Amino acid sequence: METGHDSIPFLIAAPTMRVPMVLKDSVNAYLAARAVFLLVRDGMFKSGPHAGKPVSENVHTVAMPGLGTGVGRIAPDTCARQARAAIDEILLRGYRMPQSWAEASERHQLLYTDRPVQLQY
Repeated sequence: METGHDSIPFLIAAPTMRVPMVLKDSVNAYLAARAVFLLVRDGMFKSGPHAGKPVSENVHTVAMPGLGTGVGRIAPDTCARQARAAIDEILLRGYRMPQSWAEASERHQLLYTDRPVQLQY
């Protein structure tokens, strides 16, 4: 949405939770960051003076707070890891499908820990 402010012309709201709760070992920060970057990369303005134009034509910088690091108690390094994964996958187009269940599980765990465990039986 437009803010009417010259130095911060747009605001994107990307909540990490539906209701206040502890998120600690979740991927909610990743999902919120991913949503922001998908909107910037692929989104279109729906109304206002930019209606019908790509968001990417007007939004060139994104400042992001520590997603989920307050009430959600996600550790700052976990939030940074998750935001970076979203940047790599969406903006840098580095996503590739996992080749196995084990790889998918490890990638998921690496979003919230630097010590993934083998979950396959």
